[in-house]
Amino acid sequence: MSSTQKLLGSTSALTLVLALTNKVPVDCPVSFDLSAFAPTWLPQSILARLQNPDFDALVAIGSVGGLLTALALYLHRRSRFPPLVPYTNPVYGSTREYAEKPKEFLNAAFDKYGPVFRANILGRDQVILDHDYAQLLFTLLGKGLDHEQGVIDLQYFDVIIKLGSQHHLHDSGKMILKYLNPASPSYETYGPIVQLVYQKAFKEALEKMNEKNSIDVEDPFDLCKKCLADAMASVIVGVDLANDKDITWVFINVSEVVAEMGGLEGHGSLASILPFYGRLHAYYVMKVRQVMKPYKTVLRAKVGAEINRRMALRQTVTEQQWKEIRPHDVLQGLLEEHGFGSGAIKVDDFMGKIENMLLFVIFAAIHGTAVALSWVLYLVATDSAYQKQIYDELTDLVNGTDDASGLTPSVLKSAKYLDSFTREVLRWRPDCLSPTPRKAMKDLTLPNGYIIPKGMLVTHVFYRTHVNNEKQNCEDSKEFRPWRHVGKPAATSVNVSNSFLTFGVGKTACPGRYLATYEIKLFIALLVSRYKMSLPKGITVDQPGFTFQAPPSGTITFKQRALEDILL
Repeated sequence: MSSTQKLLGSTSALTLVLALTNKVPVDCPVSFDLSAFAPTWLPQSILARLQNPDFDALVAIGSVGGLLTALALYLHRRSRFPPLVPYTNPVYGSTREYAEKPKEFLNAAFDKYGPVFRANILGRDQVILDHDYAQLLFTLLGKGLDHEQGVIDLQYFDVIIKLGSQHHLHDSGKMILKYLNPASPSYETYGPIVQLVYQKAFKEALEKMNEKNSIDVEDPFDLCKKCLADAMASVIVGVDLANDKDITWVFINVSEVVAEMGGLEGHGSLASILPFYGRLHAYYVMKVRQVMKPYKTVLRAKVGAEINRRMALRQTVTEQQWKEIRPHDVLQGLLEEHGFGSGAIKVDDFMGKIENMLLFVIFAAIHGTAVALSWVLYLVATDSAYQKQIYDELTDLVNGTDDASGLTPSVLKSAKYLDSFTREVLRWRPDCLSPTPRKAMKDLTLPNGYIIPKGMLVTHVFYRTHVNNEKQNCEDSKEFRPWRHVGKPAATSVNVSNSFLTFGVGKTACPGRYLATYEIKLFIALLVSRYKMSLPKGITVDQPGFTFQAPPSGTITFKQRALEDILL
C-alpha cells in the first residue's frame, strides 16, 4: 500500500472519530487547503464546503475516505493473488477448456503466467503450482494447508461416504499406516495371500487358450480391478470372507459408485462444475436415493457375522491355539483394538465406527491403484525386451530364494528392474491435476509474494514435476526409460522426494504406497513368469478425468510360455 493511501486512511478515520464523538464543534474552524489537490472539474461550491466543513461534512468526508481506504486495501490484497486465467462463461469458468485438453490448457497457462496461477475449474478458483512450488503443498501442510479438507471440498466425500462426517479420512489414514505398511507384524503375511488371489484370477480369466496357447483380452482393466478388489478384500476382511460373492460385489463396485456420485469423471456434468449443485446432487443420491445403502447393508451383515464367528471361536480355544489360527487381516487388528479378547465388542456399534472407514479405504485402495496397474501392464506389453529383462531377473530371484512363501514383499523388493519399471510408469504417466488438493485454512504468502487466500484450494500437476523439469529430476525426462532408476537406492517405487510426488512427500506421503506398489509388481511378475504379452492393435489413451488419470485401453494378447519356462 502506498504512503498516500495510508495517509488517506488514517486522516479519514481520525476525522470520522472526531466528528462522531463530538470533539469538533458544529461551527468547526478546521479548514483544509484542497485547492492544490482538487480536480479542475470539481465545482467551487463543493470545494469551499470541503475546505470549511461542518459536522455533516466531516462525517461524509470520513465515511467516504474510510470506504475508499477499505476498497484500496481490498484491491491491494487482490493484486497479490496469483493471476487468474480469464474465462468468458461465469458458470463453467475454464472447466470446459481444461476438460477438452488438460495438458495443453495447463502448459499454456504456465507459459503465460509463470509457476503460480489461478484457474476456475470444477466451479471454483484453484491455485495451481508448478514444479518449483509444488513441494510447498507438503511443507506447508501443518502451517495452513489441510489435505483432508481439500479432498472433502473438491470430491464431496463428506456427503458421499457419510453425510456430515469428515473424520473417516483421518481414521482411514491411521488404519492404513498401522496395518498396511512394512512395520506391521502382519505385512509379510499378505504376500502369499495376494499371490494366491492373483493366480486364481488369472486362471479364471486366461485359461481358455486357443490352439496357439494364447488368448486376447479386450479390456484388461477389468482384470486389474478384479484382482485388486479380491486382494484387498482378503487383506482387509480375511480370506474366508473375501470368497463371499456379496463382499466381492462391494469391493469391485463401490469405487465406481463413489467416482460417479462425486462427479469425478463427468466432464459435462453440472455436479462437477457447480460446487453447490454438486453437493446438492451428492446429498440427493446419498440421502434420498441412498445408493450407498446396499453396500453398507452387505458390509454390516457379512462382516458382522464374521465378527460374531471369530468371537465365538475365540472362546472355545486356548491362547496357544488362537495364536496358530488367528486371522492375519486388518479386521482382526481393528477388533483387538476394541477389546476383542474380552468379548466386550458390540457388533452394531463397532460396525458403525468402521463401515465408512472401510468404504473409503476400498475406494482409495482400488480405484487409483487399478489405473496405475493398467498403465504398467500396457507399457510392459509394448516391448518384448521389457518382458525379457523382467523375466530374467525373476528367474534369478526365484532360483536364488529358499522362501517357500513365494514372492513376498521382502523377496520382491530385490527385483530392481521391475521396481524401476514401476517407478518410471508412475513418474511418466499422470498428466492431470492432482486428485488430492489442499485447502488454505488461513491466508498464506508464497516466496514470490503472492497470497493464497483462506478457503482456496491449492493443487499441482504431476507431470510438470516429473516430466517438464529436467533440471530437478533427470536427463531426458520426457522419455520413457524403464531402467533409469536401477542402481539408485533412493529412487525406488516407494521412496518419495521433491522430484517424485506421486505419493506425496514427507509426513503426508501416502501410507498405502507400500502395499499398492507391491500389488502392482506382484501382478506383473506373475504374468511375465507365465505369459508373453503383445498389443496387436496398440494402445488407446483417453483424456483423463478432471483429477483422475484415465486407464489405457486396447486388446492385450497373452501367450503362455512353454511349460519348462513357467516360473511361478
